[in-house]
Amino acid sequence: MESELLLENKDISLHKIPCDNGWIHDQSTFPSTIIIDVSLQVFFITVQFFYSLFLVESPLWLLAKQRFNDAEKILQKMATCNGKNVTEKILQPAKETTDTISS
Repeated sequence: MESELLLENKDISLHKIPCDNGWIHDQSTFPSTIIIDVSLQVFFITVQFFYSLFLVESPLWLLAKQRFNDAEKILQKMATCNGKNVTEKILQPAKETTDTISS
């Protein structure tokens, strides 16, 4: 019955689709949600790409790969941002552990 009313009133029937149980799907606000979905995906992919340019590798991963100089640089940078100092004592146990594992 309601679908007949919608079909008679042609200006409303363009944006409203009858559904089950008397519900009406109204497309007048967002006629094409696919455009919104794709544009949001492109936006967030772009944000993640540019954010990844500023990310540094984990010092723990660098220590595991025996890249001590890179890990020390990143730890020094992190410490400077936090107002702390990094000493050689911090990296020494990691160097000793990797030396004993590799030998």
